[in-house]
Amino acid sequence: MIRKVPTKILFAFICLISLKGNSQSQYELLQPQYWVRNLNLIDVHSPNTTTYILLQGMDAPAAKPYLDVIKKYWTFNRYQLIDSTQLRKTELKYNYLLSMNYRAGDDKFSYIYLDFYTNNMEIAGIKLEVKTDVFWHYNTLFKTTTCNYDGYIYTWGPGYLKNYIQFIINHLTNNETVNGNRTYANKDRLPELKTHILYIPDYYDSVIHVFKGFTYTYTNTKNDIADIMSEYKFSYKVVPNAQLDKMILDSTDGIYYMIPARTDGKILRIVDSKNGDILYSIYDYLASGIKSRDMKKISTLIDSK
Repeated sequence: MIRKVPTKILFAFICLISLKGNSQSQYELLQPQYWVRNLNLIDVHSPNTTTYILLQGMDAPAAKPYLDVIKKYWTFNRYQLIDSTQLRKTELKYNYLLSMNYRAGDDKFSYIYLDFYTNNMEIAGIKLEVKTDVFWHYNTLFKTTTCNYDGYIYTWGPGYLKNYIQFIINHLTNNETVNGNRTYANKDRLPELKTHILYIPDYYDSVIHVFKGFTYTYTNTKNDIADIMSEYKFSYKVVPNAQLDKMILDSTDGIYYMIPARTDGKILRIVDSKNGDILYSIYDYLASGIKSRDMKKISTLIDSK
């Protein structure tokens, strides 16, 4: 008897087979939007170790808000700011590095991450949403010398950095691994959105189509946020990205905001800015994008209590 293979499983298999011979592309398509792993590499004497932080433009006056965030929120161990020249002379075997990195999907596009690792082994990582120029030409980003990377990264600023640091340190402190390539819902906390606004960055008004069938496509497409949110039952507001970053940093009680991916797939997370906690995330790179029915499902979870 011939059994019918579910369409989605068959499509996933075909997509992966089509990438055979390009293992880097396959790896990147399956790369989660955030993760914490390899916690066995965390030294039990971490307070006596150093995290070296390599970020652009930290010696400029404009970097003060970033430096203030690092000083206040990096509590895992002592830290030291370095540049790329100093990195070559830095001993990482028993220490750590926090830096911006890229991973090439193929010769046409790349992904940007904020990584935390030791001895060339990743411990934590967070995917950043970037402008189209950087997506196609990652070198554009690393040629910049400013602390805001010349605005090429949407999800970057002192506010975003605050939440990234909180997310990493909370999981290290609690010895919790996490894998952002699956659906996750904090059902106890999502109902908080009944009485709070969900903020959405305005960069989501367009998306990059990257993968289609057997070939890569590279097009910017307008996104109808109002249509996507049409079945979301609660309050939301689209705000300029720079404003959202400032709100994350300045709010004492915290705000709730969405980080949607700019590439194909059903990929987003909802974050509490007070402590960097992720209340909801979904990762389905084979989907054609976030739809109103997805926001309806989130509404149902919010309304469950």
